[in-house]
Amino acid sequence: MLVQIYEVQTPEEARALASLGVDHIGVLVGDGAFPRELSTGQANAIFAAVPAGKKRVALSLSADPEAVARVARETRPDIIQLQAALEDFSVAMTRVIKRVAGTYRYYLTRIGRAATAALGRVTQTVIIPALA
Repeated sequence: MLVQIYEVQTPEEARALASLGVDHIGVLVGDGAFPRELSTGQANAIFAAVPAGKKRVALSLSADPEAVARVARETRPDIIQLQAALEDFSVAMTRVIKRVAGTYRYYLTRIGRAATAALGRVTQTVIIPALA
């Protein structure tokens, strides 16, 4: 079973979660438009504390492709998770993320899977039952 925890707030939390066996350490990253969003600088400090063998996940709630691309570019996570509503998940957004993200794996919610099926190819999909 894969374990992932999101909205990690500090490097200390990231290290503690990794020591408990959490596989994916996630940070909600953005410009503060949503509660608990951290800056890219804060996310990078947390990601620096994630040990080898664990995945660093940047979670974005933004429907703005350029904002998501900036998060991907500035944090270079192992995985970027998009939580935009289906109507906000456009072909343009998919292209921007794929261009910036390159070889990232995409972990999608039910809405994300539907959007991806309609918009493009993904190299790996992991269904997270709690989010499906």
